[in-house]
Formats: sequence, structure tokens, C-alpha cells
Amino acid sequence: MEDANYRIFNEPDEDTDIYFEYKNYLNKNIKFPLKTNFLLYVIEKGDNPYIYYLMNKINDIITLPTLYIKNIEQAYDFMKNKFEKSKYQYKGCIEHNNENYLLFEMSLFDSGMIPIYNKDSWWKVLPFEIIYSKKVLNYKIDQLCSSFFMNKINLLYLFNKTHKYEVPIVAYIGTGMSLLNNHIILEEHVKNGKYGKGFYFSSLEESYFNALYDDLEPTDTLLKLLNNKYITELTPISNRNIVIKNKKFYLNNIFIGDIPNNCNGIFTLHNFTEDFIYLKSTTSLKKCKNKRKFYIKRKEDGCILKYILFLKKSKLVIHNKKGIFDSYCSGKTDNKWFPTYMIKDSSNSKCITYHLIDKENILDIEFMDKKNKHIPELIIK
Repeated sequence: MEDANYRIFNEPDEDTDIYFEYKNYLNKNIKFPLKTNFLLYVIEKGDNPYIYYLMNKINDIITLPTLYIKNIEQAYDFMKNKFEKSKYQYKGCIEHNNENYLLFEMSLFDSGMIPIYNKDSWWKVLPFEIIYSKKVLNYKIDQLCSSFFMNKINLLYLFNKTHKYEVPIVAYIGTGMSLLNNHIILEEHVKNGKYGKGFYFSSLEESYFNALYDDLEPTDTLLKLLNNKYITELTPISNRNIVIKNKKFYLNNIFIGDIPNNCNGIFTLHNFTEDFIYLKSTTSLKKCKNKRKFYIKRKEDGCILKYILFLKKSKLVIHNKKGIFDSYCSGKTDNKWFPTYMIKDSSNSKCITYHLIDKENILDIEFMDKKNKHIPELIIK
């Protein structure tokens, strides 16, 4: 019998109402003056609804915004001052350990891939980070903050009339600045890998390394070649079709690299950076014997992209992949320190934020082979 190390989340029925069950926590009478924490939450709707909170980063600690206030009017003044261009609605007050927690539902006018910089005070925090990782990137979440949510656990979930919605996990992709395009990034990370064809994501540590270094491992239909100044921004590109002569690639009669073994198909120019040339193949490159684990330091700044993943019917794989699932997660084994996540449908993922990594940052190129892969200091711009 196959082991039961998997989970299945109920699919939403025709009723698309989303319920946030906070009302049982509310106090009718609000005491002032008291230390007052602001619970600023956003509910993202759609096929995969989820909730997140806006928190502050203060001295490299993620915490709830906090004030000592004498009345509710001071809370409204704070919100008006901080969120002049955003809509918000007051929902009530929770009293916990002689502190007030004021609930505001936020409507933010941001969508797509949002940059968060080291200097920024407002950060998006997911329930997965509050419950499991206890960190946002490598910044610890304040312990009192985590304890509050664990005591009021329904503040981290969404429901409809019949079930609780899945809480998405957080995973990462590390890449170069020039590939900072959601379509290109996902296409670069679709692979016909050990769990089959799908979109592959990794841990924060591995993504940090990949933001600083790249290799020549092909994806399912995308081949990477070193760009030794073969193509630049000044190169006229009238035709993106690639010509093959004597086991070499040519673009408009410009030599751009040798053909790796078992790389068959018809190729076109997909994209290029200062470091690499990307060729798109009409056939799978799973058997392509291009250089793997051949790392090169990026000449450009890197970036780490934080994604949420909805695993749906998921399988945790320790040794062998069995059964048909919507996603797979690798266990932590001796020969594979980093966890790997694969989802089959890109609509079950969403990039929440991205963070720029200075190309001058130092990380040992032997990092991937070390047993202890702790990053002493992850520095973002």
C-alpha cells in the first residue's frame, strides 16, 4: 500500500463566498490607553484565495506596527497618515494579554511582482511564515507576534461554507535581474525533472546562491549557452532562427556556441543577457548533456523571488515518486539537502515579492557541496 504521506484539500464548491472568522475574537468594549497593535490584513480572492498581513521590519525583526494610543481616533489618524492612497476598513478590536489588536481590512493598489527593499518598513507576511518558518527571508518574526496568532489561529485561515481553504506554502526562485519577468522566469524553471514535467521551486538558501551564480543546466525546452560577447544590445537581430553547422550554433552568421551532446531539435533565439544566450527548442532537452553544476558568477545583480504555492493534492517524496499528484515536495535527504517543490499548473503559484541581490555579495562557490548550508548573512539591496 502506498504510504499516506500526502494531503488533499477540498475543492471549492459553487459557493464562492470567502469567510474570515475573526468576530468570535472581538471585544465589545475597547480599553484605552493601552499598547495597541495593528492587524492590517489583505484578502486576495480568486480560484486560490489567501490572506496576508502587513508588518514592519524594525532592526531586522518583523513585527506588528504598534502604538500607545489614548482613543480610537488616534488609530484612524495613524492609518490616514500611513495609507493615504489605500482603502481600509476597521473591523474591530481584540484584547490579548492586556494589549489591543485593531483589525483593518486593507485594499492595496499593487499587483504582479512587487519589489521590497532592505530599507522598506512595510513587508508582506504570509501565514506559512508566521506558523512554520517564523521568518520572512532571514528576518525573524517577533515571538510575541507569533504567539498571538497561534492563540488566535483562525486569523490565519480563510473558509467558505463547507471547508477551510488551503494555506499556501512559501518557496523561492533565484535568478538574474535581466530575467525579472514572470513569464520568462517560469519558462526557465519548467523542467522535465525527477518528479516529471512541471514548475520547480527551491529553498531560500539555494535561491540566494542561484541569485549570485548560474549554471548551464537546460530546462525542458530552454538551452543556456555562455555569452562570450557574441550578442550584445548593439547586435542587429533580423532573424531569430538558429542555424546549425558542424555542430555549432549560428545566429545570422554569428557563432554563438557549440552544440552539447544529445541536444536535438529546431532552435530559435529566446533571450540573452550579458552572461547567457537562451535558445528555445521545439523538442524536450531532458537528454541534453550540457554542463551541469558548472557555476559562473553573475555579472549583473541577482534577485530572489518569493512565491506562494498551492500544493492541492500533494506528495512528500523521500525516495521514489509514486502515484499521480498535483505537486511533489522532496524530503530532506543526505544527498539532497535543499527541499524541492514542483507544481504541474503554474496557476497554482504566484510571485508575492522580489528582492534584489547585489552582485558584489560574497558566497562561497562550494556552498552547494557543503553539509552546513546556513547563510551567515543574506544581504538584500
